Amino acid sequence: MGLPVHSGPRENARRRPSPRLLALLLGWGALMVASPLDGQKQGSFPPTSRIVWLGDSITHQGLYSRFVEDFFFSRYPLRKQLFVNCGVNGDRSADALARLDLDVAPWKPTKVFVCLGMNDGAFSRDGIKALPEFQRNIRGILGGIRGLGAQAILLSPPPVDPHVFLRFGSPPPVEETLRGYNLVLKRFGSWLQTEAAKRKIPFVDLHNPLLQYQKRLKFRNPAESLSPDGIHPGNVGSALIAITILKSLGEQKPRLSVGIQGNRPEIEGGRLRGLVRTSDGFQFQLRADALPWVLPEEARGAAVLEAGYLLFNRFLLQAKDLPPGDYELRVDGMALLTATAKEWAKGVDLALETDHPDWIQAEQCVAWNAERGGLVRTGIRDIWEARRMLARSKQKGQSNSPDHRAIQERLKALEKNVGKVGVRLKELEARIQNGNKPRWHAYSLHRLSFPQEPKKREP
Repeated sequence: MGLPVHSGPRENARRRPSPRLLALLLGWGALMVASPLDGQKQGSFPPTSRIVWLGDSITHQGLYSRFVEDFFFSRYPLRKQLFVNCGVNGDRSADALARLDLDVAPWKPTKVFVCLGMNDGAFSRDGIKALPEFQRNIRGILGGIRGLGAQAILLSPPPVDPHVFLRFGSPPPVEETLRGYNLVLKRFGSWLQTEAAKRKIPFVDLHNPLLQYQKRLKFRNPAESLSPDGIHPGNVGSALIAITILKSLGEQKPRLSVGIQGNRPEIEGGRLRGLVRTSDGFQFQLRADALPWVLPEEARGAAVLEAGYLLFNRFLLQAKDLPPGDYELRVDGMALLTATAKEWAKGVDLALETDHPDWIQAEQCVAWNAERGGLVRTGIRDIWEARRMLARSKQKGQSNSPDHRAIQERLKALEKNVGKVGVRLKELEARIQNGNKPRWHAYSLHRLSFPQEPKKREP
């Protein structure tokens, strides 16, 4: 039972996934809605896209891919899209090529993001010797993706941080192991960019932008890093990857804009109704077309703001012709912020107002997707990793070793539990589908009155 994992191109590529297991798994990962909202924009992907993330452990851990998914289900609640994580810990390009037909093809993808190369150079300065084989494998992967009728989007491997590199086991951590490896990864990325240009397919440079963020981070604090172990981007590093991908897709656009002058509202990105002028301000009802893109707290930081996160969430509220004074904005009766009449006339950005009900609603969906991503990682992707480990162990003649038997037992437990995992995944996806639709909220802006100091009596 399970999805067979190949250890290399010479494995039998005609073995098919178990029909029962495939039936259980098909459908997890979909973030779908069915009821329309007004003003929904097209975005960078067609509404029924089927998007696969193909990669190694950086993809397997499900951080950058999940953050991109969070953006799409919040920004485009009308979409009937499928997102599938096809990352496997420790994979090289040869491994990804070998499992393409079994792991990627069944999902009938329309887009496949390919992020490989980190393991191909074996974390050595001499890793550049692996470039010809890496090139052959990537060309094979691109040909296979084209054969599926899908478009490949190549991502360059992100940089490593040799200063915090941890090698598990023995020998103890040696910083020198990774010195110079970024040059190898840079060469891999440069070739990927050239190959993408030849094939006229998209390429996203992750290596150079993240390397610059990493340098600036260490300039402020040498102990900090975008990667907790020197190889795998952490939450902030993965958020930067997500921002870089979304920028390349042209998705860095304001979420909502509302301007009010007199009784004439101008709005982009939502619907407004019931505008009423009052003696000290006005009130109205507003429903956005999209929820804000919420990153979990552990993924927020100065580098994320520096990378332009704010621009994805911009919500500009502008109110002109207000008499001088301080005005308080309330949403659903809750005080959100206070600004002067001059500030409201210029426009106040509500992008980072984490107490706004839209933000709170999106935050709940993000939490559900985080649980979903964790289940995909530990309940689905770990099956592929275990099968590849068994195949490699068998190739080395270690089929009777304690380690081999331990992996076999782990694989049995994973496959036994996959049905329960699938049920919970569908529950979470239903919650996201029902919870990502923006709602109507009541807004009011009113002038604050402060008690005046009593006049002093003349002596």
